[in-house]
Amino acid sequence: MSVIRCSAIAMTIPNLTSVFCMTSERECWVPEVFLPAGYDNAGTGPSLHTCYTTAKPLFDKAAALAACNNNPVGCCPWPFVRITNVGCVFTSSWFFPILPYPIAQAFCKSLWPTGDLYSKPSGVINFNALNNYLDSTVPLPIDVWVGATSSPGLLDYRWVDGSTVSSSNYASFPDIPAQPDKRIPLSPFATPGVDCLLVMRISLTHKLGDDWCYKPAYYLCEIK
Repeated sequence: MSVIRCSAIAMTIPNLTSVFCMTSERECWVPEVFLPAGYDNAGTGPSLHTCYTTAKPLFDKAAALAACNNNPVGCCPWPFVRITNVGCVFTSSWFFPILPYPIAQAFCKSLWPTGDLYSKPSGVINFNALNNYLDSTVPLPIDVWVGATSSPGLLDYRWVDGSTVSSSNYASFPDIPAQPDKRIPLSPFATPGVDCLLVMRISLTHKLGDDWCYKPAYYLCEIK
């Protein structure tokens, strides 16, 4: 535990006391303190809070590993949950900032030795199960990063283990060009940097599409 000054951003749901507060380095989670919705401590004043830092993000990693007999493979510690037909997963929600793909992936990896963004190397994602979980944790129609990228200019998307993403995982919808298309939504032209995959929840297709890797979005972490 540390006493640290929070700055720039803090978000709460009205009438609830759970609060996420970030330092300028985006590394502070504040429990057991009430801040009004829209709180911003970027100005002057003391406003110091007791909080968890990224050395132990959300939980005591050392204690969690000990509870897993120091074997991180196959273990599913809180805040991860095991979802049938999805896996051992954890998603950002209202108290976490939306992040670009590289930072989201780094965050997932920091949570657990075998942590990364969600991937499905062995076939087709069970989108009914996945989106039921996302609906319960990310109620707003906000896109969610998963662990797959491609090289610039290529449509060959690969999961974090290097395996190819099955074509059955991609979105195809009347108002959305067939995915992947190397374009940001509504753009008629290929866009540099559109090399990362997400679950397209804004368009309500709820399947995979590509987008600009530095677009802020929610993200789905997984322990293998």
